[in-house]
Amino acid sequence: MRVIMDSITQSLYLAVEQASPIWQRAISQLSWWHALIASGYGLAAWFCFLNAQVNKEALVPCSIWCIAAALMCLLGANVVLQADEFLTQVCRALARLQGWYGQRRELQYRVIGLFALAALGVGFWLFQWFGNYSQRHTGVVSLGLLALLLLLAVRTVSAHGTDAVIYARFVGISMGRFFELTGIALVMWGALRSLFQPWASLKLTP
Repeated sequence: MRVIMDSITQSLYLAVEQASPIWQRAISQLSWWHALIASGYGLAAWFCFLNAQVNKEALVPCSIWCIAAALMCLLGANVVLQADEFLTQVCRALARLQGWYGQRRELQYRVIGLFALAALGVGFWLFQWFGNYSQRHTGVVSLGLLALLLLLAVRTVSAHGTDAVIYARFVGISMGRFFELTGIALVMWGALRSLFQPWASLKLTP
């Protein structure tokens, strides 16, 4: 057992070592566009946080908005830190070191499927809680978060077929960026409407 653990640790160490230069190059290539996207995440997180403060007397709505704000902060940090790129490169290096790089395609789509199910679960949970405790339009926030989590999963797994879609360009912008901006806009819109419109009737059951 210890031999297996040592082998896994060694492979992981080598994978990180191989992935680091690629990740550092990605960090060095960050542009104003990445700053704009990160700022969008930050602004959306701030709106969610303001909703949490407005409803701090109501425990459940406050908690939901805090979760939404935390998710947006993490997604924004990922844009700056390129954590998804680092994880992708580590997994690729591991696949090469362990000899299953040529068979990775099927695994990639399975992982995308698992991520999709997990994101749908989180999105459904948020939609249910938002629907029970706030106005109907705040379900848009759940939809935006779901889209952003799914996009993160697709980028991280980086399968050939999905990469071809999200990196395809339309009117000078990649489809991945278009989906990302749409998700951020949905979260902002839902959060802003909750700030400027009084809460409708609060339901008492989760």
